[in-house]
Amino acid sequence: MSSLEPKSPALTMTVVEAAKQLGIGRNQAYAAARRGELPVIRIGKRLVVPLAAFERMMQGDGKSWGITKSASEVPSDGQ
Repeated sequence: MSSLEPKSPALTMTVVEAAKQLGIGRNQAYAAARRGELPVIRIGKRLVVPLAAFERMMQGDGKSWGITKSASEVPSDGQ
């Protein structure tokens, strides 16, 4: 892909970006991910929030985010 081609829109955001959208702090967002209250997927060591699942969550669809695992194994340091 050349640098002149338009980039595809991102499909995910960081937990920190989600926290900003929600008006909560970074630590609260990682805690919510550990409790399964924030839809996240792990890619390597990173946690990312799928935009589609985040939007469904914000529309009030409860826990029907389309993600089968919670982030209960997320380390307490947020990494």
